[in-house]
Amino acid sequence: MISPGTPTEQQDRSRLLRTILCVSIPLTLALFYWLVPKFAVNNAISTLQWLFESWNSENTNYEHGWIVVVVMGWFIYKAWKPMQAEPVKGSNLALWWVAL
Repeated sequence: MISPGTPTEQQDRSRLLRTILCVSIPLTLALFYWLVPKFAVNNAISTLQWLFESWNSENTNYEHGWIVVVVMGWFIYKAWKPMQAEPVKGSNLALWWVAL
């Protein structure tokens, strides 16, 4: 008989899947935004480089863009503890979206 504190094989697989997703999704997004040329003329520079070049003092249309980063960081900071206090409930219903 398995004691309540002993993880089962299914729990181990679930934990491994969550770890893989939690590592691979941010890594994929980071690599996309740092490496993939997307918005420049003839797609010559990466998205992150394009943002740095667009959000400068010479371009008055987009120089507010840096405040978005700061405000979003503040929102995440303020919501971090309440999010950690929420009970963790797992479900595999959205895995089709990840697979897509």
